[in-house]
Amino acid sequence: MKSPPAPDSWRRARLVSLALSIPLVLGTGCLLPTERSGELRVEMDTFGDFIVGESGQLVGRVVDAAGNAVPNTTLSFESDNPSVAAVGPDGRVTALSVGVTAVTARAVGFAGATSDTHPLSVRDRIGIDSVRPNAVRFGDTLQIFGAGLNPERLLLVALGAAETPIRSYLPDDPEAPDRFGTLTVWAAPPASPRSQVAVISLDGARASPETTLVEQQDLYEPNDTVAWDFGSLGPLDFVLNPALAFEPIGRDDSVRADWYRFRHAQPLDRTIVIKPGTAGPASYAGFVTNTLRVLPGGGWGIGSKSWAIGPGLYACGGFPFEPQQRVPDSTVVALRGLPAGSYDVLALYVREGSYGLALLPGYQSVLPPDAAEENDYCDVAAPLVPGGLASELTIDNPFEVDWFRFTLATADLMNVSVEAAEPTALLDLYVFHDGLPDSLPEEARGLAPGPSNGLTSFFGAGDYFVAVVDFAGRATDYTLVTTLGPQAAAGVSSRRGVTRREPPRSLPRPRVGGAR
Repeated sequence: MKSPPAPDSWRRARLVSLALSIPLVLGTGCLLPTERSGELRVEMDTFGDFIVGESGQLVGRVVDAAGNAVPNTTLSFESDNPSVAAVGPDGRVTALSVGVTAVTARAVGFAGATSDTHPLSVRDRIGIDSVRPNAVRFGDTLQIFGAGLNPERLLLVALGAAETPIRSYLPDDPEAPDRFGTLTVWAAPPASPRSQVAVISLDGARASPETTLVEQQDLYEPNDTVAWDFGSLGPLDFVLNPALAFEPIGRDDSVRADWYRFRHAQPLDRTIVIKPGTAGPASYAGFVTNTLRVLPGGGWGIGSKSWAIGPGLYACGGFPFEPQQRVPDSTVVALRGLPAGSYDVLALYVREGSYGLALLPGYQSVLPPDAAEENDYCDVAAPLVPGGLASELTIDNPFEVDWFRFTLATADLMNVSVEAAEPTALLDLYVFHDGLPDSLPEEARGLAPGPSNGLTSFFGAGDYFVAVVDFAGRATDYTLVTTLGPQAAAGVSSRRGVTRREPPRSLPRPRVGGAR
């Protein structure tokens, strides 16, 4: 018995079922059959390293043989080491511990499609990958490569036992400056010959995986008997090195020196700074001069016409002038309109340690320079009118000296007095004849303590210098007053109230006037 014909509704349903099993081409889109999935591959977007505790999203796509993205496809992600980074099927990453895992992305529903696998690295929030170069001198720079090196979060960077000043920081990703970057620091004493870099930050502490070889002298050595020449410095040129070394004193040496030289091809403002670090301020004496040489019998000397500037040690016309001044924390010499020529900087020291040197453009000072500047050495002493007043003067850097000069046509009684605006300042007056401070009469020295100080003496006709010296290390405005004749008798005599303050430092001094 034959079956009755199938109803039309059943036949239509069967046709629809058969149609669904046959691939269709609809417009420009193509639904590829499973047997052609071998032509497909997965491409993941690149991603950087992750930090422990950080999350992120992996992204990828399915592409055909021509590299075109295939629509309506889904990826599934997987980590082969979930203890390092947990990766969800949707590509969501959570970094859990330091290490490396392989992340694989597969095309869902296309078994023949080529998967894509990338390594995923997880770093600690702070870490050091490497340090370069592997051998340095003091005053060289080191580059530290790693994570979490942003100086804003660092508490300490050290090379062995020495704290290293930071020079610069460059993040690899400016949008995430705490993740990866390059920190540049100065190699400073007293780092030992084999030292490791260590960093301490708000996020923890880490040491470098390798050792840096440290030569036990700075990069300008030997510069004790031959000056290290920085050459000609232009208006914007500068030298800055905070990590230099006073090397150990030998058994047969009582003092050593570091000697530098620079030149100007034109008049320029220039500031010279020597700042002791671990050496301590009492371990050195620094000064600036326009001539310096090694003497045949040993030591250093300046010429017969030279000047020198340094706390407690000055020279005028080749003659020494050593006023009493407290030992400064740093030597700062700011000079305006320094003429074209060659200049020397000498740092004598009796104890090893770190220090810094800066030759800076411009006139760097605590207070603005006054109208009498430049008058920090006797060659450029400012004119002073006997019987007049010079106001709005400035000791603009601690332990500065100001030079003035005047001429008396006839012998007369004269009072010279100075008054500081800063009540804790201790300004001293020195008056001497024609640049000969080695033959000063006693009555020409004013050493009374306090912001006001003056001296009265009978001066013969001739040329004189006045030096106003800051003893206490206070930058201050001051006024200089001179009176003649009967009015001068009311001045403070230098023979009364003379107070001896602390003696000058006992460091050896360069010999001045050695060419006489």
